Formats: sequence, structure tokens, C-alpha cells
Amino acid sequence: MSIIEIVESRIARALRGLRFPYRARLTARNDAPGLQLAQADALAGEQAQAVEVLQQFGFSSGVPEGSDLIVVPLGGRTSASVIIATENAAYRLKVGPGEARMYSQDGAYIHIKQGR
Repeated sequence: MSIIEIVESRIARALRGLRFPYRARLTARNDAPGLQLAQADALAGEQAQAVEVLQQFGFSSGVPEGSDLIVVPLGGRTSASVIIATENAAYRLKVGPGEARMYSQDGAYIHIKQGR
């Protein structure tokens, strides 16, 4: 076995042990500990438990069940996962280029329009 094959083999073995970011669907949420923890079903059929939902400073939202999530295992470890993005197409409002909306599950919203 050549040195290149040995190195490639070791890299492949190390990568098999890492967990890459994945999509999941929120099944439950817990705000009791002072931070938002989520339980979710991953697309591969596994379940993520007590994963912290990170949100932008100055903005806080209660993500509704059924929302899509992007889960990032920090350092490739499932036990150190965080949720970095959430989306729920059932509630999302349309916006034009350069516009923004902040909205709730009940339909209340703030719309920042382009040119205003």
C-alpha cells in the first residue's frame, strides 16, 4: 500500500466518524431551561433530542412544530448539535426584492418595504 493510499484511507475513516449538517423537522420544543431546546425527526429517520435553537441577537421566536430545521453537529459530533436555521412555509409571507417581514404564526406582521 502506498503512502497516498494510507493517507486517503485514514482521511476516509476520519470523515466517516464526523456528522455533517442535516435537515430535520421540529416535533417538540422546550423553553424552560432559559434557552430554546428542540426535539426533531431527521430525514434519515433518526431523532435529535434537546438541541439548542440559536437565534440572532435582538430577535426571538417560538418556532412552531412541523418547522424545517438545519442542524449543525459542532465538531462533527451529534451530541454537540445546534439549530442554525428554521423555516415554516405554511406561515411565511411573500416579500419583494430588498424587503423584509417579521411575522407571527397568527398572521401579525411588520413589513419593511423597498424604497421606504
